Amino acid sequence: FLIAWNFSTLFTLMIYTHHLLMDFAVPKWMLIIGQIFSYANGLPVMVVTAYGALMIIFRSAVKWDFASSMMFLAMFGWVAGAVPAIIDATIVVNHVMHNTKWVPGHFHTYMGMGVVAMIFGFMYYFNKTEGTQKQTGLDKFAISIYFLFFTGIAGSFLYAGKISAPRRWAEHLPEWTGSDQVGALCGIFVIVASIIFTIRFFNGLKTVGKQTDITISKAAS
Repeated sequence: FLIAWNFSTLFTLMIYTHHLLMDFAVPKWMLIIGQIFSYANGLPVMVVTAYGALMIIFRSAVKWDFASSMMFLAMFGWVAGAVPAIIDATIVVNHVMHNTKWVPGHFHTYMGMGVVAMIFGFMYYFNKTEGTQKQTGLDKFAISIYFLFFTGIAGSFLYAGKISAPRRWAEHLPEWTGSDQVGALCGIFVIVASIIFTIRFFNGLKTVGKQTDITISKAAS
Protein backbone atom coordinates (compact mmCIF):
# COMPACT_ATOMS: atom_id res chain seq x y z
CA PHE A 1 0.00 0.00 0.00
CA LEU A 2 2.74 2.46 0.99
CA ILE A 3 4.81 1.67 -2.11
CA ALA A 4 1.76 2.15 -4.36
CA TRP A 5 0.83 5.51 -2.84
CA ASN A 6 4.40 6.77 -2.99
CA PHE A 7 4.39 5.96 -6.68
CA SER A 8 1.01 7.67 -6.99
CA THR A 9 2.43 10.82 -5.37
CA LEU A 10 5.38 10.77 -7.78
CA PHE A 11 3.16 10.17 -10.82
CA THR A 12 0.81 12.98 -9.80
CA LEU A 13 3.71 15.42 -10.03
CA MET A 14 4.41 14.22 -13.56
CA ILE A 15 0.97 13.95 -15.16
CA TYR A 16 0.17 17.66 -15.26
CA THR A 17 1.32 17.50 -18.89
CA HIS A 18 -1.97 15.85 -19.86
CA HIS A 19 -3.47 19.31 -19.31
CA LEU A 20 -1.11 20.59 -22.00
CA LEU A 21 -1.95 18.05 -24.70
CA MET A 22 -3.81 20.71 -26.72
CA ASP A 23 -0.89 23.17 -26.58
CA PHE A 24 1.07 23.14 -29.83
CA ALA A 25 4.36 24.26 -28.22
CA VAL A 26 4.72 21.30 -25.83
CA PRO A 27 7.47 18.81 -26.79
CA LYS A 28 6.20 15.45 -27.97
CA TRP A 29 8.07 13.52 -25.27
CA MET A 30 6.22 15.51 -22.58
CA LEU A 31 2.89 14.59 -24.14
CA ILE A 32 3.85 10.92 -24.15
CA ILE A 33 4.91 11.10 -20.49
CA GLY A 34 1.61 12.79 -19.63
CA GLN A 35 -0.39 9.96 -21.18
CA ILE A 36 1.70 7.06 -19.88
CA PHE A 37 1.85 8.26 -16.29
CA SER A 38 -1.79 9.34 -16.28
CA TYR A 39 -2.62 5.71 -17.00
CA ALA A 40 -0.09 4.46 -14.45
CA ASN A 41 -1.42 6.81 -11.78
CA GLY A 42 -4.79 5.08 -11.91
CA LEU A 43 -3.32 1.72 -10.90
CA PRO A 44 -2.70 2.53 -7.19
CA VAL A 45 -6.20 3.99 -6.91
CA MET A 46 -8.04 1.19 -8.66
CA VAL A 47 -5.92 -1.88 -7.96
CA VAL A 48 -4.43 -1.21 -4.52
CA THR A 49 -6.98 1.06 -2.85
CA ALA A 50 -10.25 -0.22 -4.34
CA TYR A 51 -9.30 -3.90 -4.44
CA GLY A 52 -7.73 -3.64 -0.99
CA ALA A 53 -10.87 -2.03 0.43
CA LEU A 54 -13.05 -4.78 -1.03
CA MET A 55 -10.79 -7.45 0.48
CA ILE A 56 -10.90 -5.75 3.89
CA ILE A 57 -14.69 -5.89 4.08
CA PHE A 58 -15.11 -9.27 2.33
CA ARG A 59 -16.66 -11.64 4.88
CA SER A 60 -15.75 -9.19 7.65
CA ALA A 61 -19.31 -8.83 8.95
CA VAL A 62 -18.71 -5.09 9.14
CA LYS A 63 -21.42 -3.12 10.90
CA TRP A 64 -22.47 -0.45 8.43
CA ASP A 65 -23.14 2.91 10.00
CA PHE A 66 -22.87 6.46 8.70
CA ALA A 67 -19.09 6.70 9.01
CA SER A 68 -18.28 3.33 7.43
CA SER A 69 -20.87 3.84 4.68
CA MET A 70 -19.53 7.27 3.78
CA MET A 71 -15.92 6.06 3.79
CA PHE A 72 -16.72 3.11 1.55
CA LEU A 73 -18.90 5.14 -0.83
CA ALA A 74 -16.14 7.75 -0.92
CA MET A 75 -13.79 5.02 -2.13
CA PHE A 76 -16.24 4.35 -4.96
CA GLY A 77 -16.42 8.08 -5.80
CA TRP A 78 -12.62 8.33 -5.89
CA VAL A 79 -12.29 5.36 -8.26
CA ALA A 80 -15.25 6.41 -10.42
CA GLY A 81 -13.78 9.90 -10.81
CA ALA A 82 -10.45 8.46 -11.93
CA VAL A 83 -12.00 6.58 -14.87
CA PRO A 84 -13.09 9.60 -16.98
CA ALA A 85 -9.83 11.32 -15.97
CA ILE A 86 -7.80 8.49 -17.50
CA ILE A 87 -10.01 8.55 -20.59
CA ASP A 88 -9.36 12.28 -20.97
CA ALA A 89 -5.61 11.70 -20.61
CA THR A 90 -5.62 9.74 -23.88
CA ILE A 91 -4.18 12.12 -26.48
CA VAL A 92 -6.72 11.51 -29.25
CA VAL A 93 -9.61 11.88 -26.79
CA ASN A 94 -8.05 14.88 -25.07
CA HIS A 95 -7.90 16.87 -28.30
CA VAL A 96 -11.69 16.63 -28.52
CA MET A 97 -12.84 16.51 -24.89
CA HIS A 98 -10.40 18.51 -22.76
CA ASN A 99 -12.02 21.90 -23.25
CA THR A 100 -15.48 20.50 -22.57
CA LYS A 101 -17.42 19.92 -19.35
CA TRP A 102 -16.10 16.35 -19.33
CA VAL A 103 -13.19 17.65 -17.25
CA PRO A 104 -15.22 19.22 -14.40
CA GLY A 105 -17.32 16.04 -14.60
CA HIS A 106 -14.42 13.85 -13.58
CA PHE A 107 -13.01 16.07 -10.87
CA HIS A 108 -16.41 16.81 -9.33
CA THR A 109 -16.85 13.03 -9.09
CA TYR A 110 -13.68 12.31 -7.16
CA MET A 111 -13.77 15.51 -5.12
CA GLY A 112 -17.48 15.62 -4.25
CA MET A 113 -18.19 11.88 -4.04
CA GLY A 114 -14.66 11.04 -2.89
CA VAL A 115 -12.79 13.63 -0.83
CA VAL A 116 -15.78 15.54 0.59
CA ALA A 117 -17.61 12.30 1.40
CA MET A 118 -14.51 11.13 3.30
CA ILE A 119 -14.54 14.36 5.30
CA PHE A 120 -18.21 13.92 6.21
CA GLY A 121 -17.53 10.30 7.14
CA PHE A 122 -14.67 11.31 9.44
CA MET A 123 -16.87 14.00 11.03
CA TYR A 124 -19.46 11.39 11.98
CA TYR A 125 -16.79 8.95 13.12
CA PHE A 126 -15.38 11.63 15.44
CA ASN A 127 -18.79 12.32 16.95
CA LYS A 128 -19.52 8.62 17.34
CA THR A 129 -16.25 7.84 19.14
CA GLU A 130 -15.93 11.03 21.19
CA GLY A 131 -19.61 11.65 21.89
CA THR A 132 -22.90 9.81 22.13
CA GLN A 133 -24.27 10.58 18.69
CA LYS A 134 -26.23 7.69 17.20
CA GLN A 135 -27.21 7.17 13.60
CA THR A 136 -30.82 7.91 12.75
CA GLY A 137 -33.08 7.41 9.77
CA LEU A 138 -32.37 11.03 8.82
CA ASP A 139 -28.68 10.18 8.37
CA LYS A 140 -29.48 7.27 6.06
CA PHE A 141 -31.82 9.50 4.09
CA ALA A 142 -29.16 12.22 3.78
CA ILE A 143 -26.54 9.72 2.57
CA SER A 144 -28.91 8.43 -0.11
CA ILE A 145 -29.83 11.93 -1.22
CA TYR A 146 -26.20 13.08 -1.29
CA PHE A 147 -24.84 10.27 -3.45
CA LEU A 148 -27.88 9.96 -5.69
CA PHE A 149 -27.95 13.62 -6.61
CA PHE A 150 -24.19 14.09 -6.67
CA THR A 151 -24.20 11.34 -9.28
CA GLY A 152 -26.68 13.54 -11.12
CA ILE A 153 -24.34 16.56 -10.92
CA ALA A 154 -21.34 14.58 -12.16
CA GLY A 155 -23.47 12.91 -14.83
CA SER A 156 -24.76 16.26 -16.08
CA PHE A 157 -21.17 17.47 -16.51
CA LEU A 158 -20.07 14.28 -18.27
CA TYR A 159 -23.10 14.34 -20.56
CA ALA A 160 -22.43 17.99 -21.37
CA GLY A 161 -18.91 16.96 -22.31
CA LYS A 162 -20.32 14.23 -24.53
CA ILE A 163 -22.36 16.81 -26.47
CA SER A 164 -19.27 19.09 -26.63
CA ALA A 165 -20.47 21.84 -24.28
CA PRO A 166 -17.23 23.77 -23.63
CA ARG A 167 -15.81 24.67 -20.24
CA ARG A 168 -15.04 28.17 -21.49
CA TRP A 169 -17.34 29.92 -23.91
CA ALA A 170 -18.34 33.32 -25.18
CA GLU A 171 -21.92 32.18 -25.80
CA HIS A 172 -24.04 29.48 -24.17
CA LEU A 173 -26.09 27.63 -26.78
CA PRO A 174 -29.71 26.60 -26.07
CA GLU A 175 -28.95 22.89 -26.61
CA TRP A 176 -26.56 22.95 -23.65
CA THR A 177 -29.04 24.27 -21.08
CA GLY A 178 -30.75 20.91 -20.42
CA SER A 179 -27.72 19.45 -18.68
CA ASP A 180 -27.25 22.74 -16.80
CA GLN A 181 -30.78 22.55 -15.42
CA VAL A 182 -30.38 18.92 -14.35
CA GLY A 183 -27.10 19.77 -12.59
CA ALA A 184 -28.64 22.79 -10.83
CA LEU A 185 -31.62 20.76 -9.61
CA CYS A 186 -29.35 17.99 -8.31
CA GLY A 187 -27.17 20.62 -6.63
CA ILE A 188 -30.11 21.82 -4.54
CA PHE A 189 -30.59 18.34 -3.05
CA VAL A 190 -26.85 17.95 -2.46
CA ILE A 191 -26.87 21.22 -0.52
CA VAL A 192 -29.82 19.99 1.58
CA ALA A 193 -27.98 16.75 2.40
CA SER A 194 -24.80 18.68 3.27
CA ILE A 195 -26.76 20.96 5.59
CA ILE A 196 -28.16 17.90 7.37
CA PHE A 197 -24.63 16.46 7.74
CA THR A 198 -23.34 19.75 9.13
CA ILE A 199 -26.18 20.30 11.60
CA ARG A 200 -25.89 16.73 12.87
CA PHE A 201 -22.13 17.18 13.30
CA PHE A 202 -22.41 20.36 15.37
CA ASN A 203 -25.19 18.85 17.46
CA GLY A 204 -22.78 16.01 18.19
CA LEU A 205 -20.09 18.51 19.18
CA LYS A 206 -22.48 20.01 21.72
CA THR A 207 -22.88 16.53 23.21
CA VAL A 208 -19.09 16.13 23.36
CA GLY A 209 -18.82 19.54 25.08
CA LYS A 210 -21.44 18.64 27.69
CA GLN A 211 -19.66 15.38 28.47
CA THR A 212 -16.35 17.23 28.85
CA ASP A 213 -17.93 19.74 31.26
CA ILE A 214 -19.40 16.92 33.33
CA THR A 215 -16.05 15.11 33.45
CA ILE A 216 -14.24 18.28 34.53
CA SER A 217 -16.86 18.97 37.22
CA LYS A 218 -16.52 15.45 38.64
CA ALA A 219 -12.75 15.73 38.64
CA ALA A 220 -12.88 19.09 40.43
CA SER A 221 -15.29 17.78 43.08
